[in-house]
Amino acid sequence: MFQKRTLFILTIIMLPISFGYLSVFSSEAFINEENHPNKDKLVQTATDFQVQDVDSGATNYLSDFRGRVVVLDLFATWCPPCKIALPYLRQIYDTYSNTVVQIISIDIDNSESQSLVSQFREDENMDWIVSLDPDGSINTAYGTETIPTFYIIDQSGNIQWSDSGFSEDITWPAMENRIKNLVDSPATDGNPGNNQGSTGITRGLIIFAEVALGIIGAVGLIYLVMRVRKTLAIKKCISCNSQATIKCAKCGTFICSNCSGNGCTNCKSRQFVRL
Repeated sequence: MFQKRTLFILTIIMLPISFGYLSVFSSEAFINEENHPNKDKLVQTATDFQVQDVDSGATNYLSDFRGRVVVLDLFATWCPPCKIALPYLRQIYDTYSNTVVQIISIDIDNSESQSLVSQFREDENMDWIVSLDPDGSINTAYGTETIPTFYIIDQSGNIQWSDSGFSEDITWPAMENRIKNLVDSPATDGNPGNNQGSTGITRGLIIFAEVALGIIGAVGLIYLVMRVRKTLAIKKCISCNSQATIKCAKCGTFICSNCSGNGCTNCKSRQFVRL
């Protein structure tokens, strides 16, 4: 009896603890994949690529901008949300120096000509790097399925955030906050930056609270089960419903000592055993 009860108690206690450990692992996945709509294709280190500005012809590699936050904008001239996003990219450009944040806009529609993209750039006042993806290699490397798609790459060359589509009330605040956090607290190898770190701390506190509450709940459940079992273990007299102290040796009917004077209520036997 003792072994069964001990096993039962340990099982109940281990359930919330096991849940807590599972939450830790799931929270790490959550942190690493947060805000990544293409998380199955997203890599930790940004794939290097070469871009050639459509107007100046200047050639750069993504890796040339290590030490800066890079905002990678994959777009096409015919895409309405891409145009909606441009004033916000301009705001980033005006807020931060090119030595702090570098914007790279790449037209991934290889059917669009250089002259068309160049004119679009002039019309939209895109003063940052604007390039083409003539062979589709950048689009392939970054797994882009919809446009616009944005990637924020930290100073160490790691992708910290990504989103597809653009909305003023969702995409822009998330993008702005992530850039600000990376600028204020530069990410280095092994340090995902201020925003993800704070998320990790928050999740850690939540996990701790989950485990603590789970253990408290388990203890409460154990207490309740024991009380119920104790209550059920109390045998009632068949006659007066008070606590039985004896039972009939013949038929097993429970009865109290006060009601046993005339024998067993059920079979009239006068042979009893003490409970």
